[in-house]
Amino acid sequence: MAAVIAALGGNYETVSVTAPLGGKLQARMLITKIKEEKIALIESAEVIGLQLVEPSDETTRNSSSFGLGQMVLAACKQGVKKFT
Repeated sequence: MAAVIAALGGNYETVSVTAPLGGKLQARMLITKIKEEKIALIESAEVIGLQLVEPSDETTRNSSSFGLGQMVLAACKQGVKKFT
Protein backbone atom coordinates (compact mmCIF):
# COMPACT_ATOMS: atom_id res chain seq x y z
CA MET A 1 0.00 0.00 0.00
CA ALA A 2 2.91 2.35 0.63
CA ALA A 3 3.76 2.39 -3.09
CA VAL A 4 0.15 3.16 -4.02
CA ILE A 5 -0.14 6.02 -1.55
CA ALA A 6 3.18 7.40 -2.79
CA ALA A 7 1.94 7.33 -6.38
CA LEU A 8 -1.71 8.30 -5.96
CA GLY A 9 -2.05 9.85 -2.52
CA GLY A 10 -5.04 9.09 -0.39
CA ASN A 11 -5.77 8.43 3.26
CA TYR A 12 -5.46 5.43 5.50
CA GLU A 13 -8.65 4.69 7.39
CA THR A 14 -8.66 2.54 10.51
CA VAL A 15 -11.76 0.46 11.14
CA SER A 16 -12.70 -1.58 14.20
CA VAL A 17 -13.78 -4.99 12.89
CA THR A 18 -14.51 -8.48 14.16
CA ALA A 19 -11.43 -10.70 14.40
CA PRO A 20 -11.52 -14.16 12.80
CA LEU A 21 -12.26 -15.87 16.13
CA GLY A 22 -14.35 -13.07 17.64
CA GLY A 23 -13.30 -10.04 19.58
CA LYS A 24 -12.26 -6.82 17.89
CA LEU A 25 -9.21 -5.66 16.00
CA GLN A 26 -8.15 -2.48 14.23
CA ALA A 27 -7.47 -2.83 10.50
CA ARG A 28 -6.40 -0.25 7.92
CA MET A 29 -7.53 0.37 4.39
CA LEU A 30 -6.40 2.97 1.90
CA ILE A 31 -8.96 5.26 0.31
CA THR A 32 -7.65 6.91 -2.85
CA LYS A 33 -8.87 8.12 -6.23
CA ILE A 34 -8.12 6.89 -9.72
CA LYS A 35 -9.52 9.09 -12.49
CA GLU A 36 -11.67 10.87 -9.90
CA GLU A 37 -13.27 7.60 -8.78
CA LYS A 38 -12.96 6.62 -5.11
CA ILE A 39 -11.19 3.29 -4.66
CA ALA A 40 -10.53 1.28 -1.49
CA LEU A 41 -7.46 -0.91 -1.15
CA ILE A 42 -8.02 -3.51 1.55
CA GLU A 43 -5.27 -5.87 2.65
CA SER A 44 -7.44 -8.83 3.63
CA ALA A 45 -4.60 -10.39 5.63
CA GLU A 46 -4.95 -7.56 8.16
CA VAL A 47 -8.47 -8.79 8.89
CA ILE A 48 -8.48 -12.54 8.22
CA GLY A 49 -4.81 -13.49 7.86
CA LEU A 50 -3.10 -16.54 9.30
CA GLN A 51 -1.03 -14.36 11.61
CA LEU A 52 -4.22 -13.71 13.59
CA VAL A 53 -4.95 -17.36 14.48
CA GLU A 54 -3.08 -20.50 15.43
CA PRO A 55 -3.59 -22.78 12.41
CA SER A 56 -5.51 -25.91 13.40
CA ASP A 57 -8.60 -27.88 12.44
CA GLU A 58 -10.51 -26.07 15.18
CA THR A 59 -9.62 -22.57 13.99
CA THR A 60 -10.47 -23.57 10.43
CA ARG A 61 -13.96 -24.59 11.57
CA ASN A 62 -14.52 -21.58 13.83
CA SER A 63 -12.92 -18.71 11.89
CA SER A 64 -14.99 -16.10 10.13
CA SER A 65 -14.35 -13.53 7.43
CA PHE A 66 -17.12 -11.29 8.81
CA GLY A 67 -14.57 -8.56 9.61
CA LEU A 68 -13.65 -8.28 5.94
CA GLY A 69 -17.29 -7.56 5.14
CA GLN A 70 -17.25 -4.87 7.82
CA MET A 71 -14.28 -3.26 6.06
CA VAL A 72 -16.14 -3.27 2.74
CA LEU A 73 -19.22 -1.76 4.39
CA ALA A 74 -17.13 0.99 6.01
CA ALA A 75 -15.64 1.85 2.61
CA CYS A 76 -19.09 1.87 0.95
CA LYS A 77 -20.30 4.33 3.59
CA GLN A 78 -17.52 6.65 2.40
CA GLY A 79 -18.76 6.50 -1.18
CA VAL A 80 -16.36 3.84 -2.46
CA LYS A 81 -17.69 1.75 -5.32
CA LYS A 82 -14.52 -0.06 -6.44
CA PHE A 83 -12.19 -2.23 -4.44
CA THR A 84 -8.79 -3.73 -4.99
